[in-house]
Amino acid sequence: MRSFALAVLLLAPAAAFASEPAATSSSAAPAVRGVVADTSGAIVSGAEIDLLDTNGTVACIVHSGGDGSFRVVAPHSGSFTLVIS
Repeated sequence: MRSFALAVLLLAPAAAFASEPAATSSSAAPAVRGVVADTSGAIVSGAEIDLLDTNGTVACIVHSGGDGSFRVVAPHSGSFTLVIS
């Protein structure tokens, strides 16, 4: 299994990660953006990013793009764990 290094702040307000203006509605879903790279700094495309809720249930699965980037939108506010493999 490959090891990945990732530097993101989990569940900070969506406006902190978004390039578009923050939504004014309270229903705006929290989002996390980032780039997956391995321990040498090489970009990893196709990495699986799982968002787990506090019960360990998978709330969302996305894959990093060709440039290693990803965007995960939480289905609701709360605490989540981001797992990259």
